[in-house]
Amino acid sequence: MRNIKLEIEYKGDQYFGFQKQKDKKTVQGEITKYLEELLLEKIYIIASGRTDKGVHAISQIINFKTNSKIENFKILKYLNRKFEKTNNKYLKVKSIQDVDLSFNSNLDAKEKTYLYIINNLYESALFNDFEYTYIKKLNIENMQKAVKFFIGKKDFKAFCNSDNETATTVRTIKKFSMKEKNGKIIFEITADGFLNKMVRIIIGTILDIGIGKINVEDLEIILNSKDRKKAGRTIPAKGLFLKKIKY
Repeated sequence: MRNIKLEIEYKGDQYFGFQKQKDKKTVQGEITKYLEELLLEKIYIIASGRTDKGVHAISQIINFKTNSKIENFKILKYLNRKFEKTNNKYLKVKSIQDVDLSFNSNLDAKEKTYLYIINNLYESALFNDFEYTYIKKLNIENMQKAVKFFIGKKDFKAFCNSDNETATTVRTIKKFSMKEKNGKIIFEITADGFLNKMVRIIIGTILDIGIGKINVEDLEIILNSKDRKKAGRTIPAKGLFLKKIKY
């Protein structure tokens, strides 16, 4: 028995999210299909986390166990060739390696980092699939204050989807930055884990602070309320990238 770890990247708007779904094209579904075709056995893929429909991945980590003795470089080459030939050119395997049988790409993840990109000037002809166009006057100073508020260990129940099913909504945001230059606003957020749509709701709330719809001083009240309805909106997935997983 072998445990194989893959690093993959994908353009999220080409798939109905990561998790395998019946009759829908998903990242897990496509990789599973071609692994089973090559290895001639049932394959179960574990991922560092499930990205929603439209969310991109610069570095997603997955692993699977197999009894096959096919060499790793042949598995990587086979998958990428299949992706290219089957309208999956926006899905690629970046690297592959054998890991200890105990390795679990989800349970062993210590930190996850996401990027979110906003274009505050115009809708780009080239990059519109990878950024959220939001052309409104923003109070950058207040937004920076809001970013600092979210850092630390907190109960983020008000900042996740109301149908969240995790055992606890407490997470620790270890790093959170916002950089603004030439009309581009780039958020980078690192935490020990994220709740369903947590990043998109937090940044949506920060944008609402930027336009004066929510006051920075109200964030503590919203957090303590644990009420999703009191936080800001969920912004589109297309500006969100899974950047890095730390083990």
